[in-house]
Amino acid sequence: MKCSIFLGYEPYNDENLDLTNYYTSSDDYIKMLEKYGSAGSEMAKFDYKNNEMKYAKCECTILDGNNNDLSIDGFKYFFNKEQMSMFVLDFDFDTEEEEFDTEFNSWVEEHNQLSHSREKLTDYELFSLEPKRDLKVSFIDNSGEEINCKLLNVRIVDKVSPTKFVVLTDKVDYVKPMYLNNKTIDNLFKNGKK
Repeated sequence: MKCSIFLGYEPYNDENLDLTNYYTSSDDYIKMLEKYGSAGSEMAKFDYKNNEMKYAKCECTILDGNNNDLSIDGFKYFFNKEQMSMFVLDFDFDTEEEEFDTEFNSWVEEHNQLSHSREKLTDYELFSLEPKRDLKVSFIDNSGEEINCKLLNVRIVDKVSPTKFVVLTDKVDYVKPMYLNNKTIDNLFKNGKK
């Protein structure tokens, strides 16, 4: 199934960094650690003004466990079911946006770092520590309608080729469209229709 995958990121902006109470010397920082670290209080930290989450895109094909193209109806089967689902994501990295590349590579690196601890941790510990991301998925269904959903708490299970990743998601959450017969839902309620 051909689709667009969107990965969230927080845009970096120097103006959004509040340096109030920032410790400028190592001595000040050590004093802060001694004061707050042992008292059970919250540690002083950088205070970022609220950045709005943005999403970067990459084209992708979703495959089933047998490495076959997953049908649209086959994918829709997983909508809003309370079960984990496994997919193979075959990314077309030639289409990725720069921020997608940065965020995705960071996620893969976190996964790889955890994999190096395989001998020291149980399977349960590895699973619970595996880095997770939420992915947005957009595709055109058989009737030509754009469908949007979220893959919640996605974990990388394995990298099977330079572009293919086996992932496990807690849930495929269907996102209801905000339009009905070319009128927004808000307009329908304003007109007294339900």
